[in-house]
Amino acid sequence: MNENHMVRAGQHPNGPGKNTPTTTSGEVQIPNVRKSYLPHLLVTLWSIMAFCGGFLTGVVYVKKNEPKNVAVALVPAPALQKPAADNQAEDRPLRLDESEEMTISVDYDLPLAEFKGDYSRFSRGITDDTFSKHREMKGKKNVVVRIFDIPRGELIASSKEVMNTIEKRGYRVATFLELVAYNRNGPKFQDGWMIALGSVTKDGYVPKTEIFERDGFKEMSLQRFSELWTVSNRFLAVKE
Repeated sequence: MNENHMVRAGQHPNGPGKNTPTTTSGEVQIPNVRKSYLPHLLVTLWSIMAFCGGFLTGVVYVKKNEPKNVAVALVPAPALQKPAADNQAEDRPLRLDESEEMTISVDYDLPLAEFKGDYSRFSRGITDDTFSKHREMKGKKNVVVRIFDIPRGELIASSKEVMNTIEKRGYRVATFLELVAYNRNGPKFQDGWMIALGSVTKDGYVPKTEIFERDGFKEMSLQRFSELWTVSNRFLAVKE
């Protein structure tokens, strides 16, 4: 008996027991148990062979059923469509409600310091030079104005759509000083916003007045010309 597999009685690693095998000399025998990996190896090999067999069967099937002599027609890629021109959007019919005509006096030489105090809040981006290029007229003059607004149901409109619609009715959009004159000398209008699209800064902004008479609030601010206007906005226009 190999010495590595024999120990004295009472020295069995798990302790002596009733079913512990012993030799004729009374020594305890520990069986030499070897774990067999052969069944696991056979199962693994069988799985690999089954996978490879299925893959090869699929390749043969596809190759066998592949169409022969198929003519391929080369279709040229469609040309990229150019974006719609601006004038297409400008020609969209736009409904604008309008007020009664009224006459106001405009001082086209009025300095900023004379009317800045009329507002509760005045944009720091507006100076005497901001809209100087739009001061084509000089002195004082009486002009006929009308207010246009976007009715409910129209939802939104671009500045160019508003301008074109106003021009088709025989008016032009008002300038900055004409908006100031209306706020000073014209009749009160309902609370809301009024825009003068006739004056545009070099950065693409137009003057906008926000008035809430009940709270005594009046603001002069700047809004982007590219803004999409809604029913809450009104536009001052001057009769040509």
